Amino acid sequence: MLARRFNSKQKRSLVAACLLTITAALAVATGLTQSAGAAGERSASSGVLVLDHVFNNKNLDPHRENSTTANIALHAVYDTLLTFKGADYTPVPSVATSWKVSDDDRSITFTLRKDIVFSDGTPLTAKDVVFSFARLYNVKGTQSFLLRGLKLRAIGKYQVVLEADTPNPALLRIVENPALAIVNRKVVAANGGTAALNAATTDKAELWLSQNSAGSGPYVIKDFVPQQQITLEANPKYWGPAPRFKLVIIRNMPTPAQLLNVQRGTREIAIDVPAIEVPNLKSNPSVQVVSSNGTNIFYLTVQQKPGVTIAANPKIMQALRLGIDYEGLMALSPGTARLPGMVPIGFLGSLPADQAIKRDVAKAKQLVIDSGIKNPTFDLSTVAGFSYSGILLETIAQKLQASFAEIGITANLRLRPIGTHLQFRSELKLEVNIGLQSMSYPDPNNYLDYAPDGPQAGYVAWVDPVALAIATQARTTIDDKKRAALFVKYQQRINTVGPFMPIMQPPVVLVGSPRLTGLVRNGIWVIDVARVGEKKA
Repeated sequence: MLARRFNSKQKRSLVAACLLTITAALAVATGLTQSAGAAGERSASSGVLVLDHVFNNKNLDPHRENSTTANIALHAVYDTLLTFKGADYTPVPSVATSWKVSDDDRSITFTLRKDIVFSDGTPLTAKDVVFSFARLYNVKGTQSFLLRGLKLRAIGKYQVVLEADTPNPALLRIVENPALAIVNRKVVAANGGTAALNAATTDKAELWLSQNSAGSGPYVIKDFVPQQQITLEANPKYWGPAPRFKLVIIRNMPTPAQLLNVQRGTREIAIDVPAIEVPNLKSNPSVQVVSSNGTNIFYLTVQQKPGVTIAANPKIMQALRLGIDYEGLMALSPGTARLPGMVPIGFLGSLPADQAIKRDVAKAKQLVIDSGIKNPTFDLSTVAGFSYSGILLETIAQKLQASFAEIGITANLRLRPIGTHLQFRSELKLEVNIGLQSMSYPDPNNYLDYAPDGPQAGYVAWVDPVALAIATQARTTIDDKKRAALFVKYQQRINTVGPFMPIMQPPVVLVGSPRLTGLVRNGIWVIDVARVGEKKA
């Protein structure tokens, strides 16, 4: 029997939701045109599917990478214990054919398929699952937090038991994340990989995994040119239905080029088209447009570390909440929803729209006066050149700057490269910051990041025993009705005294060639390229 120890941020149940994912980094246009396969090729994988996207990944190591770009590819190359279909976040079988949740909601026993082989023909067994989870946790990548408080052990060749330290209602919706990819342990080990406790310093498989496949998914990595192109090829040993397209080419392409390419191509998808373009595109017969609510959220953070900023003054913080021009910010992207709390709209426990903070300029001005701070001034920071859903963070910063000027506060804009910005954040030097949060798994527990013991709260040194008590109870509560009530209280507390100010929840868009099918946007891996098909001519 093999056992490994981890640790996880408790999370589960869901009630509706849509997407997630962050789009970052500036792109360099690459690639030109792509030929399509013959029109009659239907029975087996054939032809080429092209996806244009603004790249934001560093590599393709599933246990080290966390980005929109990588997740598109990794979901196609690697299997997970369970999966989701499109934007339906009900867990369905994948490597695991069935599962049983314990009565106390602290463990799940997964029974694995016995007919799955990796791309080199090696059978997939429970040992590969245990190795994969241990490597993810021990390399200490950005998604290693998913396994805190968890341990995994194998029972024979085709069963694994995932156990949590405390009741974990989110467990079933965590294992679908591409970071929990199941890899061929022997191949990874032969190429420098390890799942040992010191893997963070001794594992050397990152470069190999960025150019090669160690998975059992419908595709394998054919080629990866950083910041240019990822090429995937259909896996002939895949245990499931053969994907429609033999090759999938994911190109790093700026948004304007994406718009042009998708209108000219016949088997193309544009990932990063802003919602503002949707009205014009919907009447364009050369494309199809799929638009839906997103799960990424914009919010404001205020540093609480003593001596860093005057913005932490309670009256100034309340003035900021009341002074933001929320309607003006939502107008930046058509279809954007006003975000009432820190849990996205559509999730269990999200705040109703009528509880969103409403602008009150007169009251905000009075709060600034009551603070006793003369000529209040702070730095308002964001990432230079970064946009999501067509909304440039710099534009949001400018709108906020104007809002605060109306209530008597001076906000000096500080635009920095993403690396510098994140360094400042980790050093608790950001006074007021524009935040953008994506979804790691579709459950409200994902948004306990903002609780006083959560990672996001750590960046602003927030301490609040009341919020902590509510979050601690919500994290382990099983009953959905009770969970929902606790999450409402949690967000109400944040909206009253917390350093996080929810702003908006933008929509997301996919634009594709008219004959393509299966254009469904997922909040974690954007699109399942293996499920994209094509109408008959």
